[in-house]
Amino acid sequence: SKCPSLFGFDLHIDDLKGVEIESERFNFNVIIIDPSDLEWSLKIKNKIKNVG
Repeated sequence: SKCPSLFGFDLHIDDLKGVEIESERFNFNVIIIDPSDLEWSLKIKNKIKNVG
């Protein structure tokens, strides 16, 4: 189980779909990256802009 807010993190980046379920359950921001996604860095940059 992961809960990045306990460590002062505003955003967690992972490649496991289960972490997305945990983010909903424990109320933390997550970006799930598909390892085959060639545009993964853009996805992260866009999400960071929205998190603040």
